[in-house]
Amino acid sequence: RVLLLGAQAVCLGVSTALLIVSATSLFLSTYGAELLPYVYIVVALAGVVTASAMTRVQRHLSLAGLATAVLAVVAGIMVAGWAALALGGLAWATFPLVVLVFLWIPTGFVLVGAQAGRLLDVQQLKAWFPRIAAGFAAGFGAGGLLAARLVSLLGEPEPLLLIAAGTVV
Repeated sequence: RVLLLGAQAVCLGVSTALLIVSATSLFLSTYGAELLPYVYIVVALAGVVTASAMTRVQRHLSLAGLATAVLAVVAGIMVAGWAALALGGLAWATFPLVVLVFLWIPTGFVLVGAQAGRLLDVQQLKAWFPRIAAGFAAGFGAGGLLAARLVSLLGEPEPLLLIAAGTVV
């Protein structure tokens, strides 16, 4: 159980790194830093909406159902962002992708933490959760190195969104 939770944290880190590299590089090259304050305002509002939506949905779905729904939505946004950018040339799609960066990290940790709380007793949580959470840092570092290599091979950051979506599901 601990190994699977750690693997989920690693995948969360890899997907986050790939999303950050692709979304922020495209956003900043298109709009510069001038629009970042608006991103942060939208992140704050979307965070409230996301938390309340997850609370409502949690009343009707199991944790597995909630996690499946969240992962499907996140992967869907990444794939839609890729399609909008790579197929449609719609630069505005970088805005919701950058917003997603700041929502995905805490949402992913909520899912991993909720599973850990159900699968492990208090002593196991105290002993193992820091190591499980460290999987995020390991995955984030590996994802950053992978992203740098993939962008140099592929020549553009858009395909990273598809790979990130694959690590989410």
